[in-house]
Amino acid sequence: MDSHEWFEAHRYALFNTGDEQVETFIKEHKNIIDKHARGNAWVKAQIHSREFSDWFKEKVKKVKVPNHLIWLSYGPNEVAKRYSGYFINGYQFHKMQRDARCKTQNNGVTLSATTDSFASARDQNPVDGMVTYYGVIQDIIEIDYWGCFSVVLFRCDWFHNEIDGYGLTRVYFKKKCSTDDPFVLASQVHQIFYVEDPIEKEVYYARNKVPVDLYDLAEENCPNIEETF
Repeated sequence: MDSHEWFEAHRYALFNTGDEQVETFIKEHKNIIDKHARGNAWVKAQIHSREFSDWFKEKVKKVKVPNHLIWLSYGPNEVAKRYSGYFINGYQFHKMQRDARCKTQNNGVTLSATTDSFASARDQNPVDGMVTYYGVIQDIIEIDYWGCFSVVLFRCDWFHNEIDGYGLTRVYFKKKCSTDDPFVLASQVHQIFYVEDPIEKEVYYARNKVPVDLYDLAEENCPNIEETF
């Protein structure tokens, strides 16, 4: 991975470990930034996101933590595995490039997450609430924390969406969002498929998929491909 991709992948893994001790460190760093950094809430949130990994690495050196948090603080190996398909949560996911060769559609994903939502960079009062994201998988990678554990991430393009007057979710493929945070844990997402609007180009309707059993997933025309980079 190049340095930018490495940073984005590691940052997402850090903020989504689900580990109680890491969550405590995240709150501690956020409080430090809120107290000492200059700028509004948007600026401070950006500083917290950008600087936490380096702060966490130094923090771990000074306190007693489990072995897996020591390796987590180092960041992943720069060499990661790349997959064209991945099965999890009852879904067979494909990256978009592979789906181009298949009759089925398995690259659509949705994620609901609690996050601080800013109306703009000048917003002083972010709203903490549930936000639903819609996107497509561009890459599937497995990052390795030096043999201690590994994490599978989907790198996605995320799009603006809205609910129309009929309660359907419209997704605008020409309007990307969250471009600075493209990664998501494979375990976090659900699969959807997109139906193109018959009138408006690059507008799609998101429809839910039902998880299926593994034995229903044979796809002779789409062999599983694994690459290393």
